[in-house]
Formats: sequence, C-alpha cells, structure tokens
Amino acid sequence: MARVVADSSGLIHLEKIGQLGLLQGLFGEVAIPQAVAREVQRTLPELPVWIRVHTLRGSIPSSIAQRSLGAGESETMALALERQIPWVILDDLDARQSEAE
Repeated sequence: MARVVADSSGLIHLEKIGQLGLLQGLFGEVAIPQAVAREVQRTLPELPVWIRVHTLRGSIPSSIAQRSLGAGESETMALALERQIPWVILDDLDARQSEAE
C-alpha cells in the first residue's frame, strides 16, 4: 500500500532532473489520482510500476472542493483522506494551507 499521494508538479520536476526514482526509494509505492495521471501524461507517458493510479471511491469533500484548487490538487488531497495515506506531496500553497487547518 502507498504511503504517499503525489500531485503532478513534484513528479514532473523530479522526472525532468532525472530523479523520479527518489520517491520510490523514500516511499516504495506512490499513489496518484486520475486527474494527476492526466496531468503528467505528456512528461511521463508510461508510469513506472511503483506509481499507481487510483480512482476516488467517493466525492471530493466540501472542505476541499470549496477551495480554488485545480483538479489534481483536489483529487490528491481527497485520495489521501479517503485511503488514509499519511503523506501528501503538493506544491500549491492553498492546498498545503487547507491540509494544515
């Protein structure tokens, strides 16, 4: 089971500098929601087997949906909450602040 859910920016930037494997070394499996899979498709047309795409089982909680976040950030946070995954990789300030509240 994944111990981290990642948004697209971290994956894209690590791939661009040839360091995407750092995440596998740190966390083993990385979970991403469908929206993130679509966002990283241009940079990562084939995801490594340790990056697993998950579909949300429910809807995005209103506490997340009411923020002005993109689909990737919203689904990343919702997936972490839904699957009780303790670590989230986000670069969006609004997303990080809503997690801290």
